[in-house]
Parts: sequence; C-alpha cells; structure tokens
Amino acid sequence: MKKLILSALTLALAILVSQDSLAGIPAPLEDWCVSQMSAWAPPGKSMYADAKETVDEGTLRYRQIAKDAISVAYDPAEAPLFPGPYGRAKTLATMLGIADSESGFRKDVDFGKGAYAKGDSGKSWCLMQVRLGTAVNGKTPNRVALKGGVYEFVYDGVSGFGGEDLVKDRKACFRVALHIMRDSFNQCSDLPVDERLSIYTSGSHDNGRAASKIRVGKAIKWLAAVAPPMEDTSVLSQLSGGVSAISSTSFALNP
Repeated sequence: MKKLILSALTLALAILVSQDSLAGIPAPLEDWCVSQMSAWAPPGKSMYADAKETVDEGTLRYRQIAKDAISVAYDPAEAPLFPGPYGRAKTLATMLGIADSESGFRKDVDFGKGAYAKGDSGKSWCLMQVRLGTAVNGKTPNRVALKGGVYEFVYDGVSGFGGEDLVKDRKACFRVALHIMRDSFNQCSDLPVDERLSIYTSGSHDNGRAASKIRVGKAIKWLAAVAPPMEDTSVLSQLSGGVSAISSTSFALNP
C-alpha cells in the first residue's frame, strides 16, 4: 500500500511538473538541463545520510532546480555572461556547471539540512556555495545586496540576502551567484574565458584559475556535445507568453 501511495504521489508530481513546463518554462530546455545534471550527478545515488532520496524524487527535484536556474538566466533584468543568440543558454550551462562542482545538486545542500549541507566549515551556502560565513542565531551577519546589475557585501545582519535566505529561495541562490559570476568575468576579462570565474572560486584574480577551468570546462564540454534546443529569443518569447521555435544549431562557448 505504501508503495502504491508513493507511486501515485510521484505521478501527481510529474503531472504538475509537466503542466508547469507547458505554462512557461520550455520543456525542451528543461529536459536539456535535467539530462546533463543527471549525467553529472545521477539522482538518488548520494551516500550522505541527509541527501538520501529515490531516483524519482531526485529527478523531480532536479526539474525544479532546472526551472529556477532557467528563470534567473533568462530574466530580462539580468545581463548574460555571453553575447549572441545563445548567450543566456551559455550562461545557464555555466551556472549549472558551477552548481555541480560546488554541491553535486545534493538534497542536503539544496535544503540546508544536516552536518554537511554547508561547505567551507559552515561558511558557504546553497547549491552555488556562496560564501557568507557561519550563521549566528539562524542568520549570517555577512550578507549580499543586489543593486541593479551589481552586488555588494553588507555586514549589518539585516540587509540583502543571508546564507539562510539563499537556502530558502533557490532562485535567490542562483541570482546572487550570477551577480558574483558576472563581476568575476568582468574583473578577469584579461584571462582566457575558462579562467574568468577565478574571483568567484577564490576571491582572487589568480588563485582560482584552476577551479574556474573545471567549472567552466563542464559547460564547454556540455555545449560542445549537445547544443541548446532553443535560441534565447525563443525562450524569452515563450516565457512571456509568445510562441517558441526549436533550433539545433551547434557552437563553441566564446566570450
């Protein structure tokens, strides 16, 4: 009986996911993300106690992660990292490449539950492992405020997003990370494109170059193997209620 109830619940959740795709997020783009996420970190396989989940549960959670990442990467208010008709798709791929390297999309990290949910000895938060320090009375004194296309760290314990906020709101996690990514790309514009996350990974122009190559390299390999199914304009059109078109153009990741 328990198995039947769980199966029915899984089916109901799958229907809701499908309906959500039809309502806004383009299904081909969502599938493109979930397929690669599952290849990088197969759902339901974690050995961490607080990250345990079934394959079906993990796949459904991956779909929600993909939707949230897409919503941020294709937000017209957010500038993509790359120019061109697939600039936002490349940005999305880079975001997910970071998330895989930083957290492996683990359930415990996603929800901030358990002893291993936060990296850097409890200082780094959410799937993108944004370093905001250790929580005091449930909140991180170090916070990040978004102002237009830039961000700044604040230390009043009140303003902006704290680590706990990034765990509660996955879109905020991706949005804050994107702002830091964009700043890193700008400050490291003299470096090869795969090293421009150096500041994101280490806070330094030079010390994070190797880590950057790993994260951006994942996006490069993904994009080279399977091109995004839609141009940015088609995705933006569908998200705003228009009609999307499918494209299968292949390309390299260029700044």
